[in-house]
Amino acid sequence: MLARIVADELGATFVATSGPALGRTGDLAALLCDFAHDGFGVLFIDEAHRLRGDVEALLTSVLEDGTLPVMISEDRSVTLPLGQIVCVGAASSAASLSNRLLSCFSFRARSA
Repeated sequence: MLARIVADELGATFVATSGPALGRTGDLAALLCDFAHDGFGVLFIDEAHRLRGDVEALLTSVLEDGTLPVMISEDRSVTLPLGQIVCVGAASSAASLSNRLLSCFSFRARSA
């Protein structure tokens, strides 16, 4: 898998998941916390077109600023710095990805 090769070459933490496995924003947050300790990571999301809207919104926010907002209580939150994240997404068709998600990916490739 290309994402694992990239992580190995960069000496980065590698985390693989799928759109359906990230059913809640908390599922994504739990995976991203691995990157907070290491400072750099590669996240591979298979079936990225199946991400829920709220999970997708959190992912795009994290990719833009490298931080994860964590709610402590209804009126208090903290921001956890995650470091650099390379996100690799796979989908059966780019047309099935939302515009918000497409805007996060600066490189798009198609397998034969």
